[in-house]
Amino acid sequence: MQIKFITLKTFIIYVLITSFSFTGLTFDSTVIAAAEAFEAGDATCFQKAIVFEKNKTINHMRLYGVIDDDVYQANQNFFQTNNDKLSQKAAEKANLICNKQISLSCCVRYNPGADTDNIVRRREGCGNITLKDIKQVRKYYNNDVTSFLRKLDNKKRKNIDWASETDTDFLPDYERTKDTEFSKICKWINKNGGTAYESMDAVKVENCIRTDDCQSITLSMALSYDEEMKRLIQCTNKKNNEIKATIADLDIENIERSEKQAISKKLSFQLMKYCTRKSLIINLMGNIVYNQTHIDSKCLTPRTCDSPRDRTPEGAEEAVKFTERISDLLHTSSFDELCDIMLRSASEESEELFICPPLLGFPI
Repeated sequence: MQIKFITLKTFIIYVLITSFSFTGLTFDSTVIAAAEAFEAGDATCFQKAIVFEKNKTINHMRLYGVIDDDVYQANQNFFQTNNDKLSQKAAEKANLICNKQISLSCCVRYNPGADTDNIVRRREGCGNITLKDIKQVRKYYNNDVTSFLRKLDNKKRKNIDWASETDTDFLPDYERTKDTEFSKICKWINKNGGTAYESMDAVKVENCIRTDDCQSITLSMALSYDEEMKRLIQCTNKKNNEIKATIADLDIENIERSEKQAISKKLSFQLMKYCTRKSLIINLMGNIVYNQTHIDSKCLTPRTCDSPRDRTPEGAEEAVKFTERISDLLHTSSFDELCDIMLRSASEESEELFICPPLLGFPI
């Protein structure tokens, strides 16, 4: 059996699109019409404003298959192109340098449900990033989005946190931020509708993985990353359960119900991502322990995967078993059941190890 190399994001999007039930969904017909008109090249300025303002809803509609991929790609390209310009403009006003975080996916097409992470730092010689800088750039961004939309539809909008509405985060460059300030900034971002790692070591680990520099990751850094994944799993699961609890009280044809169902599915997608990252870092920790002590990591903890085997024929056989297991799960489990399996496998109490060998090509 040949192992197919896929990215984590591509895998999860496949699960999302193939596992959803399409019944009982009601989305705003005005947004659907605007999205389709934009792809056809017939959108009015008013409809273009809708395409940007309701980008989150358009992502939700694509996750549920309400609009096809060509419509989604056209709309998302319009949003992302303008959003990048607005982010850069806001950073310049705050006298900051803004670099969009590069996606781990090799796919050139947009994936529904993804957010935008902008890494910001002060100009050379201007010191370290502070919470004041992040608040300032976010304020400029919110004001500029309001102005951008008003030019399109002439509607007045006040006090809207567009950074939260568009899932656009301005994150501090860890190399240009003091440790204590970094944690303070990221906790503020998380309290204000964003998503940020609160541990600087966790950010360093992800940066090492993105730049293919895993040899620089220490056991201490890996442990911090593992703790960060646990925190994100707990927070995301709590938020998802709270949203699910409110859905049952809403009428099946209520637009708010469909939006909340979509948000819940997106949170489940995030849970799968964090669970998989947790499994991968456990793999990496086993590798670090083996390289530093030459002790089999299975002797240290029964839940730790024997990473050195991933480079052996036995490791390849394990990877084949993993892909077969994924295939079985996709065909026999609902999306929620699959999420539950991954969540249980990432919990401290679970005896089951959800193995994600690096051999499969999953990035973090």
